[in-house]
Amino acid sequence: MKKLSNLLILGMIMLGSCTEDGIPNPPVEVEAQLTNTDGEPTWVFQEGEDILFEYSIINLTEETLTWYFDSLFNFQGMFTVYKDVAPNPEMPNGGVVKIGSPQTGKLFRDARLGRVLPENGEMKVILSWLGDSEYTYMFDKWSIFYHEERNALPPGKYFTEFEQRINFAKFNPFYGKFRIDFEIR
Repeated sequence: MKKLSNLLILGMIMLGSCTEDGIPNPPVEVEAQLTNTDGEPTWVFQEGEDILFEYSIINLTEETLTWYFDSLFNFQGMFTVYKDVAPNPEMPNGGVVKIGSPQTGKLFRDARLGRVLPENGEMKVILSWLGDSEYTYMFDKWSIFYHEERNALPPGKYFTEFEQRINFAKFNPFYGKFRIDFEIR
């Protein structure tokens, strides 16, 4: 009887996670955060300090998941940085200025169409604003190409904003929009 009640509960959870088309949403958690070089999440950095941009997809199941890099996985636009600009003679109402992203759009790809996310596993990307390869990590050991001359961000209020869509083999696509506000002092 206990097994039957557990199956009923599991069935209700699975039905609740399905969409109108009957295809379930992906059982993943997707996170984006900023950290310092000690790996501590933070939103305040000191002038000259490197900023690490972390993105991860975490598989919440006991089975492998297949996802597709050639979906609309927005690597080139990941962690695009914008600066909030106070009113000034050039921008009387203030505004937002696009600064750029830590990485260039150049990326070596291999011929595999699907990527496997192991059971309870994680796919992670870590990018350094200053282009420090010691702090860089890209899943599947792909190469990251940084801008050749990257200066530290000057004091001010900034944010990073980007969208992601990831297609999965057995699930509806994941769609997320991320925004992280931060400050350089």
